[in-house]
Amino acid sequence: MGYFANRKVKVLHEDLLAAGVVRSRYDQFQKIKKGILPPPHKDGDTMQSTAWWWAEEIDEAIEHEKARRQIAAE
Repeated sequence: MGYFANRKVKVLHEDLLAAGVVRSRYDQFQKIKKGILPPPHKDGDTMQSTAWWWAEEIDEAIEHEKARRQIAAE
């Protein structure tokens, strides 16, 4: 199970940093752009709105990326 397993919580950028999923906002942007992380949900329509994910979405993305890397290594 992943870092956010069994938690029904919103995951913010700071949580992704703490878990080691991303290294910076730029890294987060690149991972979303490449499809490694799903696009975030937002609390509003403006650019300054808080972006967040559900914990299950992050765990699924991490597991999918691990599987992709394992297949590529074989």
